[in-house]
Amino acid sequence: MDPVTQGLTGIIAAQSVSDNRTIRYAAVAGLIGGVLPDVDVFIHSFDDPLFNLLIHRHFTHALIFIPAGGLIAAGIAWLLLKRRPGFKKTWFFATLGYATGGLLDACTSYGTYLYWPFSDHRVAWDNIAIIDPAYTLVLFVFIVLAYRKKARRLAAIGLVLGLCYLAAGFAAKNTATRILTDTAKRRGHEVERMRVMPTIGNLILWRGIYETNGGFHVDAVRLGLFSAHHVYSGPAVQKFRAAECAKSPKKRLYCRNIELFSHFADGYIFEYAQDPLIIGDLRYAMLPHQVKPLWGLVATPQKPGMRSELRYFTRVRPATLKDFWKMLAGQYPG
Repeated sequence: MDPVTQGLTGIIAAQSVSDNRTIRYAAVAGLIGGVLPDVDVFIHSFDDPLFNLLIHRHFTHALIFIPAGGLIAAGIAWLLLKRRPGFKKTWFFATLGYATGGLLDACTSYGTYLYWPFSDHRVAWDNIAIIDPAYTLVLFVFIVLAYRKKARRLAAIGLVLGLCYLAAGFAAKNTATRILTDTAKRRGHEVERMRVMPTIGNLILWRGIYETNGGFHVDAVRLGLFSAHHVYSGPAVQKFRAAECAKSPKKRLYCRNIELFSHFADGYIFEYAQDPLIIGDLRYAMLPHQVKPLWGLVATPQKPGMRSELRYFTRVRPATLKDFWKMLAGQYPG
């Protein structure tokens, strides 16, 4: 998730296991541990943008790296805290904060190498958006209360409420998945696989994608709290396949770029534009029932020796925001 929420999650996890005397030290150590996994954003290549995408949420977020990451975070915190409250406790708080980094990111849809180096599967549980103010606000309020009153109990309450929110995300995802599955059946589609992901900042409006007959269907699902659920139907697109890759060793780099981008996008790739050929990541769009991607790979089959290039389509228009709020409020036509 965003760095602020990552840090707050690390803080409240550490505060919850501290005692009232060390709760402020735990907050500092947990904060450092919570944000430290994201230092991988500084590992990048100027020549290969795909490397930059794939290295984020990589080994620094893996479960096996937690003890080492916690040790690094503890060393930083121990120096900042002037060796208080002792290295052993500092390491415990920092490691607990560090452990939240990969686990929380795995709750989003971006993908996290949680099981590296034993698996290159990008774990994405899709139960919370990358930015969710409600979750962040709950943590912030109880962290401040626990810090000011030196009351571990308040931090524990905040942690439980945060976990309940994540659990609610799983429940909402299951409901949205069921609705989309029923929608596909009514269309006469045999679903080969499906992803249902929360949209930014809420657990009400979801983006759904399912694969059938070599293509993808995109829909938005709005969960009704006090009204009926609603599905906003989107378009269908063909799945991108580079069939010539297996037959042309001269296009090794071209095929490698597509393979890595497909791995990053969990296979949800399609041809967004022809000139130049842009392969889009269908998981994300400005509106949950549209197919215009936030980013895409510029593929060059006529120049297969070129390095990868990414193109971004992230300009937010006022009309798009207005439509998003209408969908969230259940007032969007369709």
